[in-house]
Amino acid sequence: MNKEQMMVELGSIGEDLVADLYRRRGHQVTLSENKYDSVKDMLIDGQTCEVKTQMPFFYKRMFTIKVNQYFKCMNSDMLIWVETPSKHNDYRIDIYESPPRGMRLFRKYHTRGRDMYGMNFCETTLIDSIEGSIEGIRLMKLTSSDMTVVNKLNVN
Repeated sequence: MNKEQMMVELGSIGEDLVADLYRRRGHQVTLSENKYDSVKDMLIDGQTCEVKTQMPFFYKRMFTIKVNQYFKCMNSDMLIWVETPSKHNDYRIDIYESPPRGMRLFRKYHTRGRDMYGMNFCETTLIDSIEGSIEGIRLMKLTSSDMTVVNKLNVN
């Protein structure tokens, strides 16, 4: 699997987790049929929702996006972050909600030869945590997680 395929798979897992969370809470969820939709990943009760699945930039305490994702993230009604399992969150999947459209703040910064935007952790709200799941192992295998930990996890 190449890097682009891994990123698509990572995003797909995150979108499925968010869709399931909101469906369990009684919301109407419709996933986008186009994985490269330039407006949304899904609709939740008719509102556009963008989902970003990643291991955050812990050194700066930020969730990050590439410059080409800025417009989409700023203009979706809902912006949800799915934090992949790591030692920083006790190997859970944590799901965070950003402030509503119009209230979001991203900071532009430059790292490793590229421009990025970041949203500080403290500007998001934890809405769910998932422990010991198959999805967690799948996410860890797609990121640079310690595979000795992955192999020891007790999965429900």
